[in-house]
Amino acid sequence: MRGALEGMAARVLSEQGLTHDTLNGLETAVKEGQKLITEALDARVMVDAQTWRKINQAFHQTLIESTQNSALIDAIKFNNKVPFSGPGAMTLQKAPTELETAFVQAAQKDHELVLDALRNRQGTRAEALMREHAYKSRANKKQLIEMMRSVREEQSEPKQDMADLHATAQALQNSQA
Repeated sequence: MRGALEGMAARVLSEQGLTHDTLNGLETAVKEGQKLITEALDARVMVDAQTWRKINQAFHQTLIESTQNSALIDAIKFNNKVPFSGPGAMTLQKAPTELETAFVQAAQKDHELVLDALRNRQGTRAEALMREHAYKSRANKKQLIEMMRSVREEQSEPKQDMADLHATAQALQNSQA
């Protein structure tokens, strides 16, 4: 649903043409995203997921609100209330991963392509890019959730191993007494 709505927003915005403020807002988000990724890669660290979340939300919010289409804006706001559906719905707060960094890089490239389509008033292309962007976001979130489940399962296994080790040690102590 998000892809269809944001795709429609991109197409509408492309057809209307970008105002100076809209272009400035989208360019600022894209430049901040580029800077964030470049700094992380140069320092050989993972992208700060919380900073990316703010940049990503700014890009999407600028795109949507700039349509000035109240029905579309309301539909997107309503859709974003669904868990994991909005553009800032999921980042790993305490454990950013290489996987998430790769997702940020791909999303940043999507933003750059959407901005290019909007600048060139390519409505169909902008719509298709936003639909694909939302589709990839959903797939990425599923992959992150699966990764978190895996990590949680791995973390719980050593506790079981320690419990078994403790029980064995207790049994040895009891047999020696």
